[in-house]
Amino acid sequence: MQQPDKAGWMTKQGGNFKTWKRRWFVLKNNKIYYFKRQKDIEVTGIIELHPNSSVKPVQIKGKNFVFSVSTPTRVYFMFPEAEEDEQFWIEAIQGTLDKMNGKGAEPQKTNQVQIQEPVKNEVTMSAKLDIVRKVVQFLNSEDSKVIEFWQIWKDSLPKLNELDGVAYYEIAVSVGLEKLSWRISGPQHIFIQRMVDFFWNVGAPEPEIDRLNDIGSSINPAVIGSWIDMSEKGGMDGGWFFPVEIASGVGLVAADVGAPVTIFDRWVRQHEITHFMSIGRDMGAAPPRQTEYRFNIPGGSFAVQYGIAMDAIATFKFPPFPSPAAELLSQSSEQCGSLGMSVITSSEGFVKIGIFVGRPSKALVEGCFRICEISDTVQSKMKTLEGSFGATLPIFVEFVYVNDGFGYGVYREGFDVLFHYRMGEEGPYKN
Repeated sequence: MQQPDKAGWMTKQGGNFKTWKRRWFVLKNNKIYYFKRQKDIEVTGIIELHPNSSVKPVQIKGKNFVFSVSTPTRVYFMFPEAEEDEQFWIEAIQGTLDKMNGKGAEPQKTNQVQIQEPVKNEVTMSAKLDIVRKVVQFLNSEDSKVIEFWQIWKDSLPKLNELDGVAYYEIAVSVGLEKLSWRISGPQHIFIQRMVDFFWNVGAPEPEIDRLNDIGSSINPAVIGSWIDMSEKGGMDGGWFFPVEIASGVGLVAADVGAPVTIFDRWVRQHEITHFMSIGRDMGAAPPRQTEYRFNIPGGSFAVQYGIAMDAIATFKFPPFPSPAAELLSQSSEQCGSLGMSVITSSEGFVKIGIFVGRPSKALVEGCFRICEISDTVQSKMKTLEGSFGATLPIFVEFVYVNDGFGYGVYREGFDVLFHYRMGEEGPYKN
């Protein structure tokens, strides 16, 4: 390549998947080339400048020195590493555009694009998260590693004034209050970089972060989210999820290759499950990686759905649910909604199977306490937890079985019950 008109390090926002990545940029011959490393020969991408292209500074929350380059096919956003370089790059690109249009350089306009501030809620979800956390006994030790992990995750969530769409907050609690799962989702372009930063901060491997980008680029979900699990025994885990309808054939690429996903794929095809309602993956520092699939169980009646669920348990070689649990589940048809399922696979085997019961009745919730032999004291604490975010019943109950060896000494293995709650929503139009 000939001597460039301008070269240097900048950070660019991705196309379909809005992560920010540092790249080496070279402006030459009416094109902006970018590379992963300064000495790379292979180009990562090219921005083709056209006579009607434009360049201008913009404002994006949380980023400095950002400018945009507009082409007929896309608007690119990037920022250099020093404030003075922003104007140098803008002038260099504008000079190239002026030459393409047969005129000398003109003073660069400095009209900046302002991002509208969302309307603020009186009580933020961030404050609610703190309230809920204080209710859970094992999350009240200030020197706990679990608390430190939770705080890093909480700090990674978008602030209210950064949202231009709705963020959804959910929590799942084991019936004995031994485990909590937190799930937050919202607009992809708002959440993605904060999620990636969180994964970096907690030591997620770079190949897994790249995989998140690759899968996200192929699916391009409008909504994405992060989740964390924690337990009273010190369990800490986290990852990402896409809570959108995804064709099953597309979603299966998220899983590691191996016998479990092959068996799962065959079973999904057999029962004509064409779409997943959510896929997710853990980002822990050590393998095996776990991939979760959530979907509605097909069938025109509860009996058909229940039969398919039992077939999954047998096909994936999970032990049968305990008799009291199976009986309670089978009797829930008249009181509750339809059934859904969660299946977690890994290269080393099936990790977990869960059967969701939508719109659970009070009788079903009480039955779960009974079959799991939960004390009145713990039930009272569960009510206190529900009250901390204004719930009276879960949005769904999950009957769960975790295979031996996948609790890693910090999560319950075998049968359990989880209560799933919607904590709330937050965004520019939520009150």
